[in-house]
Amino acid sequence: MTVFFENNKQVEQIINDGLHGLHDGELFCENKISEHLLFDNGVLKKSSYDQAAGFGLRGVFDDRVMYIHSSDFDCKKLKEAADGVRVVRNNQQGGFFLPTSQERKSNLYNEDNPLNELPTAAKIKILQDIDKYLRDKDQRVVQVTASLFGE
Repeated sequence: MTVFFENNKQVEQIINDGLHGLHDGELFCENKISEHLLFDNGVLKKSSYDQAAGFGLRGVFDDRVMYIHSSDFDCKKLKEAADGVRVVRNNQQGGFFLPTSQERKSNLYNEDNPLNELPTAAKIKILQDIDKYLRDKDQRVVQVTASLFGE
């Protein structure tokens, strides 16, 4: 979770406190990066790069569900979300267990970003090569559009 929040122990404490007494709960974290290059007739027409990140916290008690989300990965926002999901409990007793760091087998995701594997110049060169290959293949080709998109 250090990819998202700076202090794992504090995050675990906030989640344990916030979901205590609920029947179920989940913390969702997302860091989505996308890149798009559009090459049309030998010209780079479009280049975009976008990053969206955030978390959602869900608490469940009986048939009631509360979901709160934020685009800021900070413990203050997480605490506000944890306080918010508690409203589904209505002072009922229950329990929730969040495994400690030692009980988790391993990270499900690594920090590698495949969009960074090639520099932008190399990606543009691939699009240029596609354009050249298709035009060299048949003189009747009048338009070539190639696009790279990654997420």
